[in-house]
Amino acid sequence: MRVHSLHCALVGALLTLAAGLRAFAGEAPADERKAALAGLPRVPSRASIVKDAKGEDAAAIKQWAQGVIDAKEKRAVIELAEIKKQVRTEEAARNEAEADRRRREENYNQSWGAIGEGGTVLERRGTVRLRLTFQVPEITTYRLAVEACHARQTLANDIVEALGRLDRNGDGKVSSDEYRDAGAIISAATRLFEKLDPNDDGCLTADELETARTLPRNAAEALRLGRATAEAKTFRIKPFDKDADGVLDMDERKALTMAFVDASLRAAQDAAFYALVAESLSAARDLVAAKFTEVEIAP
Repeated sequence: MRVHSLHCALVGALLTLAAGLRAFAGEAPADERKAALAGLPRVPSRASIVKDAKGEDAAAIKQWAQGVIDAKEKRAVIELAEIKKQVRTEEAARNEAEADRRRREENYNQSWGAIGEGGTVLERRGTVRLRLTFQVPEITTYRLAVEACHARQTLANDIVEALGRLDRNGDGKVSSDEYRDAGAIISAATRLFEKLDPNDDGCLTADELETARTLPRNAAEALRLGRATAEAKTFRIKPFDKDADGVLDMDERKALTMAFVDASLRAAQDAAFYALVAESLSAARDLVAAKFTEVEIAP
């Protein structure tokens, strides 16, 4: 019965680990990905890191990353001291148990004679070697943010190309079915215009990252997803259809296209920024982790 229970527990743990890996790889269903993301820490958004930097992003990132690593290093030192204390306590308990066993064995031998060739000798205390990993979960969160920004950039570029092809009759305007197609694309890709931290609380949450990751893959998918909204008789492309006449003239078309060009540029800038944050944290983590890769607890 105990063997069966242990086997079931081991299988359950492996299935849980596999689900988590699938979630981060993007191969699991949306609910599993959301559950995996929920375990990530809330980390500062771009605005909260560089709000006082005045363009000196790299210096602000380096200072912030060093502060994060310093705090984690202090915690690691405390945890290491606790581990050493626990190891020495356990070793003292083992030694006490061995000494007690030897006393009982010697008493038995004195009374009844030695068994075999005599008892065992208390082994000399040896050095305990530990290999500690220095975890910084924020690095994973920022890398997910980079993926989300790249997805935005790809979709924005695809939409810019698609908008240029909507004027199928070549009259220089977007009207009738062309207007509906443009509206369908825009209605499904509205989140491109939003910040990664829409509630402006200064932190990136699991829900915000998941929302950014669930954009349409391309203009064709956006067109399909937004079709129902654009088919309404009263639908208008706001705020680009300035006169709300259901037609986009040359100036309105240009403004609409440039909005997605700007969205693409902002997404690229945000991706580069979050990649720099992740790299800064990773570099600082590696420097500190070197102190904890091989720890010896002397006897």
